Amino acid sequence: MKRILVAIAFALGLLAPAALQPVRADGAEITVPADVIVARIKAALPAAAKGRSHALRLNNAGRALRIPASASLADVQVSRLHFDERSGGFNAVLRLPAEGGAREESVTGRIEETATVPVIASNLSSGDVIGERDIAWIEVPARQVGGHIVTSKQDLVGMALRRPLRANSMVRHSDLQRPVAIKRGSLVTMVVATDRITLTAQGQALEDGGIGDRIRVTNTSSNSTVIGIVQSPREVRVMSGTRVAEYRR
Repeated sequence: MKRILVAIAFALGLLAPAALQPVRADGAEITVPADVIVARIKAALPAAAKGRSHALRLNNAGRALRIPASASLADVQVSRLHFDERSGGFNAVLRLPAEGGAREESVTGRIEETATVPVIASNLSSGDVIGERDIAWIEVPARQVGGHIVTSKQDLVGMALRRPLRANSMVRHSDLQRPVAIKRGSLVTMVVATDRITLTAQGQALEDGGIGDRIRVTNTSSNSTVIGIVQSPREVRVMSGTRVAEYRR
């Protein structure tokens, strides 16, 4: 299982080229590590492809290409490469050292453009407020990042979660809300302010709301319902033009 995971990591280009030394198959041959193959193919890609952030995947990452134990990995080179820019697919012909000369092997795969996005670093619960330490960054296929995915750290810090999220989860905008400042059912001060006068009345919140959110509030004296903007955990400013009965100054 460990070998499979390592092979996948190499195919994705997630490990450094020098991560492994050649693996001896027997006394006469060594196996060319997948990361060496990936590095050679990346180096041979057209300039336009090199300028992108991308992951390179081999179609048969577990395939073993062997060379004589006396040979050098530096002799493993790409002799020909066909790359389809539209699909990202490639067919690379590798020139490998062999006893008495060299041989060629064909390797196929594809490259996929990637994007680096912020994710939740550890499991968080509904209502948890996200801090800078709660954020990590991962590289994912760019096709997975639509307009619904949060791509900026600034859009995460200080926001609360609407639902639990597991570690390394990308965050949707719909997963976020302002931290709840006023909870449904709590008593608040309703405020209407004009240039000349400020009126207040006691109200009861009919829904949760964060600072800046609009919520419905019932005047506890008149039972009339109005819309207000949350100013603080105890104050709701009634929107201009909304009538609230029985204020006291």
